[in-house]
Amino acid sequence: MSANPQHVTEFDPDSPDTQPEGSLQALIARVEAEVRELQFPGFSADDALNLGLLLVELGKERGLPIAIDITRGGQVLFHVALPG
Repeated sequence: MSANPQHVTEFDPDSPDTQPEGSLQALIARVEAEVRELQFPGFSADDALNLGLLLVELGKERGLPIAIDITRGGQVLFHVALPG
């Protein structure tokens, strides 16, 4: 039987109360891990177009009033606003 990992209560940025010790550090570690995981090894203009069109398709299917803006180094690679 394995030991239970230590449970840390989620950090709540909207709470005026004192936060449990370690909760902010746990949140920071989780966000940093997500950033590392979500990094692309490369990202071309074609990649931006394909991603943008996929998001447009999903947004239309779901009837979402969303704006999609994909930039790289200050250059706009894809931009659209769906109605709503």
